[in-house]
Amino acid sequence: MTATIREVNNNRGLRLVSGFLFTVFLIVALFAYHIYLLTSYDMIEKVGMATSREMVDVQSLSAIYYPELVKQAEKSPDADLVLPGLDVNLGIKARDIRNISKDRIGDVISRAIIKRIYYEGFSSVYKPATLSDSDQNGMNNLTGLADSFVNKDFNQRMLLVFYVSSALVALLAFPFFLFSVGFQKLTGFGVSLIVAGAPGLLLAFIRSRFEAMMQADRLGSGLVQHTLLPFIGSVQSTYLSVLLLGMGLFLVGISGIFISRGKA
Repeated sequence: MTATIREVNNNRGLRLVSGFLFTVFLIVALFAYHIYLLTSYDMIEKVGMATSREMVDVQSLSAIYYPELVKQAEKSPDADLVLPGLDVNLGIKARDIRNISKDRIGDVISRAIIKRIYYEGFSSVYKPATLSDSDQNGMNNLTGLADSFVNKDFNQRMLLVFYVSSALVALLAFPFFLFSVGFQKLTGFGVSLIVAGAPGLLLAFIRSRFEAMMQADRLGSGLVQHTLLPFIGSVQSTYLSVLLLGMGLFLVGISGIFISRGKA
């Protein structure tokens, strides 16, 4: 009898530990996956292009750089076109500059700078100017932040975290299921999914706030409407799907427990 009680307690402890770790790594996997998507080149390019179109004076940019680029094309038509001052390769041959209108050169420059920042770091583009100590410290912090998170290496680290945590979720699902009894298998997984999917409710609130701010013209409509809102909506859908699946499993499990108790 004592051995049986000890075995039951051991199984309960193993179920709680495996269930806790299953939930933790499920949360990590979901978070890492969405950070991976957020820091992908496609997403960074969308955000960067939307921001540059709203914040950069394209006409001034064209007036400054277009004549210099045309001179490059006349001097070395077969060479890669390089942005003067920043040494940023624009990804086109110099001779092709004549096929790009002045009003489009701003997008070409912005896209090239974003690509350089993403693959080589913000510090590879930023040229320090003479600033006050406080402004220089702020710029150094901004540069360090951009170099740490807005780059390909960080994006790939997040993908690795996703793969590892997903593998651990799959491994932990086995003992979590094995040491659960009857309908506890459903309620246990249900609770884990509910906890992991709960951030979907917060994202729904954040999305509604963004929409309200956009309607009040407090945020640039291009950046929010065409980049942030679609991304938040996609992430929200994933989390809410996990949440609803968890609620379904939990309700089925609870119903099964009550039905089985009624028959006993």
